[in-house]
Amino acid sequence: MSRLEGKIGGDGNQPVEAEDILEALAEEQRREAVRRYFSGGDGWREASASLGGAFAAKQPWLKPDGEE
Repeated sequence: MSRLEGKIGGDGNQPVEAEDILEALAEEQRREAVRRYFSGGDGWREASASLGGAFAAKQPWLKPDGEE
C-alpha cells in the first residue's frame, strides 16, 4: 500500500483505514510479546524489553502514588 492511498478495501462496503491496520498489527505484536514473556521460553528476554514492564494500558483515571 502506498502512502498516497488513503483507504484500502475490506470484505464489506466500508473502507479500512491504514491506521486501523497498523494498530491491529501493533496489538498482535504486543500479545505475542506477552505470551513469550510468560512462557519463559525462547525470546522471553526480548519480549520483556519490548514490553517495558507494562502489561496493562494506562488508564486516565489512575494516578501515581501520592498524587490526588
